[in-house]
Amino acid sequence: MKPTHTLLTALLLVPLVALQAAQPLLVDQGVPRAQIVTAAENRPRMVTLAALEMQRHIQTMSGARLPIVTRADASLPVKIYVGKSPATDKLGVTDRDLKYGAFRMVSGPDWLVLLGNDFDFTPPAYLARKRSDKTAELAWKKSIVGKTDMEWGFPFQSGVESQWIPKQFDALLEANYGKDAAELWLTGGNTTRGFEYQDENGSLNAVCEFLRGLGVRWFMPGKLGEVVPERKSLALAAVNKTVVPATHFRSWMWNNYSGFSFDDVLWARRIGMNSPYQKIGFAGGAHGLTHVHSGEAMKKAHPEYYALLNGKRDIEHRGHGTPCFTSEGLFKETVNYCRFMFDVYGMPAVDLWPGDGLTVCGCEGCKGKSAPDLVWGFTERVGRELYQTHPDKLITSGAYTSYNEPSDKVGKFTPNVAIKVSNSGRPKMNDPEHWADYTSRMERWKAKVAPGNLLRFENNLYHLWGKEDGVRGAAISYPVLHPRAMAKDLQYLKGVALGGSGEVSQYRAKWQAMGLEHITLYVQSRFFWDANQDVDQVLNDYCTLFYGPAAKAMKEAIASAENNLAYKDVSRGRGRGNPMNVSFNTALKFRDLLDKAKAAAGDTLYGQRV
Repeated sequence: MKPTHTLLTALLLVPLVALQAAQPLLVDQGVPRAQIVTAAENRPRMVTLAALEMQRHIQTMSGARLPIVTRADASLPVKIYVGKSPATDKLGVTDRDLKYGAFRMVSGPDWLVLLGNDFDFTPPAYLARKRSDKTAELAWKKSIVGKTDMEWGFPFQSGVESQWIPKQFDALLEANYGKDAAELWLTGGNTTRGFEYQDENGSLNAVCEFLRGLGVRWFMPGKLGEVVPERKSLALAAVNKTVVPATHFRSWMWNNYSGFSFDDVLWARRIGMNSPYQKIGFAGGAHGLTHVHSGEAMKKAHPEYYALLNGKRDIEHRGHGTPCFTSEGLFKETVNYCRFMFDVYGMPAVDLWPGDGLTVCGCEGCKGKSAPDLVWGFTERVGRELYQTHPDKLITSGAYTSYNEPSDKVGKFTPNVAIKVSNSGRPKMNDPEHWADYTSRMERWKAKVAPGNLLRFENNLYHLWGKEDGVRGAAISYPVLHPRAMAKDLQYLKGVALGGSGEVSQYRAKWQAMGLEHITLYVQSRFFWDANQDVDQVLNDYCTLFYGPAAKAMKEAIASAENNLAYKDVSRGRGRGNPMNVSFNTALKFRDLLDKAKAAAGDTLYGQRV
């Protein structure tokens, strides 16, 4: 179904008298006229969060606190059904065919349904719940006995990274949603005081779309980033639509997700980000080929699996060694590993991206061949072999550094191969030369892989490293703001790349520079959902609502920052460059524009945002 994003702005434009005559009211001059209804049993925790978000924002907007109930009654005339329940089934509104966060919004004469597919993620046993817990790794070592004659590296990260279960969860809920929120959270079958990164929240997406229609925005984490207009009366506008995101997975790199604040993780959910888990599982991350050849026993028994460099087999590089892509033994070992991951661990995808710092092997089989020919020839061969037995599973690899180009020696990959085109310099997409180079490369990739099997991964941590000394957290010399470049790339990728991840400057559970990052990330989230939008309209909405009297000055500042990036600088590696390397006068001009915006905003909330 084609995505539609016509928001419920009608009730903001129609006089209240007309609304009262034509439509029932959710709130009448600050008095509740509706109740929020959720399922009493088997209720995913994200549905509870969706109901609390609905209640909180309606109250902030109008002063009316709509009650949350698990069984509708006659005490209030209008019912707002959040999430799937027997009542929504009876109304004929289901979550059928809603995947990857898609949702439905349907209204009747005295009811509104806001739902999507929601589920509580249950961590499998191979994801340890404590960093010190080696049970999963020991189980892995037992499970591979007899499957390989040596050993494979443990491929799973600690599951604690995906938990968001703070010690003060009850207090956080009550501070944000009221004194009865913590009690509501532990009903419906939920016993977890928190949630998992992989929890799906289609119904929350529906609630947030409804609230956006009332003028609510979440431009950055926390109260400072929220825009909630005053509306003493709210009418039930007619709606019947299904919204399907343009992109299946919409993720950022969370450096220790469990340590981020409630405002941080909630902001990502409010703007529609999700986890790549549904699409690629837990073995589809970066540099997965290293798990095949990182075992010490493997290095000792099969040195021929490793690259011949300066007359020696490289078994030491970064602890896992460098692979020889023409090694017949390594090919068979990799196929064996993938089949094991598919059959025993049920992985939907296995990653075969080589490790960082790849050096081309000098053996007779590899000599004279380029990195793309070796990496993609190996990937295509493994994919073709696996397609015979597991055609419904994916293998992934990253187009990266010396092998970011496709190989002319590979005609077309089998349909089970997905390529993550990585670090392509998104901030520089408005430079005609860079854009031509990027799209030319992408067109060649599109010709090689099955439709939808291109993924995008950006590791643009510009605000994480200081320019001068490379220290994490050092001063930022120039802001890398690229909302228009982001929108341009996502519009180009519509229907081509079904997932995207990376992008964010984070370190040890903290945003490095959210005052800068949020501008581009907010635009990214909107275009992940609907790539057909006009980026200038999105930025006009952002500047007008977020900066008020400073809107014009801030739009000029953002445009100046983006237009003056150092497009030609390539000091930070292939394709990515360092667009912060601008002249002192360019940086000074940007500061002058911010001073102008600050003066226009004055000592107000808008001034704080500037």
